[in-house]
Amino acid sequence: MITKNPFLHITQFKVRACEINENQEITFPALVQLLQEASLENIINLKLSAWDDDRGSFAWVLLRKEIEVFRYPKLGEEITVETYPSGFEKIFAFRDYRMFDLEKNLLASASSTWTYMNLKTRRIAKIPKKFLKFDASAENETLPRPRNKISPLVDISAKVEMRIRKYHLDWNGHVNNNHYFKFLLEVIEPPIPGKGPSLVVIHIKNECLLGEQIEVVADQSLQSSIVSILKGQGKVVAHALVQW
Repeated sequence: MITKNPFLHITQFKVRACEINENQEITFPALVQLLQEASLENIINLKLSAWDDDRGSFAWVLLRKEIEVFRYPKLGEEITVETYPSGFEKIFAFRDYRMFDLEKNLLASASSTWTYMNLKTRRIAKIPKKFLKFDASAENETLPRPRNKISPLVDISAKVEMRIRKYHLDWNGHVNNNHYFKFLLEVIEPPIPGKGPSLVVIHIKNECLLGEQIEVVADQSLQSSIVSILKGQGKVVAHALVQW
């Protein structure tokens, strides 16, 4: 959808049967996937994706994301997602998201922190100066940045082991961000069957590649859980807070 703000992207979705749970509500990973689809449309339209110019082997990599859900839309419900780049700071780029129903009620919001990675060296690269003009924070109310601290995992009450398979990977050759949310929720149980989390904060610290063995461990309570994804000799891939 065309808007007066050239950096703001608005797109519509309808909740599909393949995205719902037993309550006919969209699952949390499916909700996150719609946010991700909207942001990908945005960077393609802005010519900021890895496929749009001759920058070579570089890509945006998610570092942190904080998602709050106020209501889960149901099967067949039409929703709108708004997203925009919301600022830069040194090696970090920020992006905000909001999801609305047809009555303009806020269903979910998310803020995120990204960096720029050289896919050949697998190291962080400097964000090109020409990208810095793509900042919608002056025209839009920005969300608080994702919190930079999550309590450490002290006790382990649940654990799941799995291996990274080819359909976990994205176009950057590592695990797609959305799968991390699936991994987190595989190891913990909601206090009410079918209930989705109201808040998820994730910090991604390392990438996961094809064939790697991971361990998802959690310290779960009725109201919140701390979850870590580990690989190798206890190397932290991601660390998260999940609240119901």
